[in-house]
Amino acid sequence: KAAGDCRFYIYIYSGLLYDIQKIKEKFYEKKSGKAIADVISLADEIIDENNVVCAFDFHSPYHFGGRNDFPFIVENDKTKIDKYNKFGLILEELTKKDAFKFEHKNSIEPDVGWNLSSNTSFSRYVNLKPYCDIAFSLETPYFGTSKNKVTNENLVYFGKKFAKALKEYLK
Repeated sequence: KAAGDCRFYIYIYSGLLYDIQKIKEKFYEKKSGKAIADVISLADEIIDENNVVCAFDFHSPYHFGGRNDFPFIVENDKTKIDKYNKFGLILEELTKKDAFKFEHKNSIEPDVGWNLSSNTSFSRYVNLKPYCDIAFSLETPYFGTSKNKVTNENLVYFGKKFAKALKEYLK
């Protein structure tokens, strides 16, 4: 599929929300004593049926200070370092003049500190799919810094820049 404009991403996002609702409905229908694996298998169906090319887990770390006061990418696949760098540098360029900046130097590479490439995560799982180009967690701070503050306005604007970076990355 061609990247199109930002409406493309909103459409895809809305479609996934609809599918998540289907997952909930199917899960509650099947729940009678079955494990959470039902939900995982339904999510897996959606990922496979739609050949998900990119997947992102927007998350906030439970730590403060250092890297945790800035947005950063949790890179989890050594074979995709060039892709993380490409996306990260695009996002950095798009936010360098903004009130809420992303600096790719804050991202954490696989097998650095706690970020073991063997860890289980949603993005790691999707990265293993043959049709996935890139998947990662984007950590956003709770408060930021005095020069890079977390506010509702800044996060919404940052989200728009993230969508633009994705569009540029997919070209």
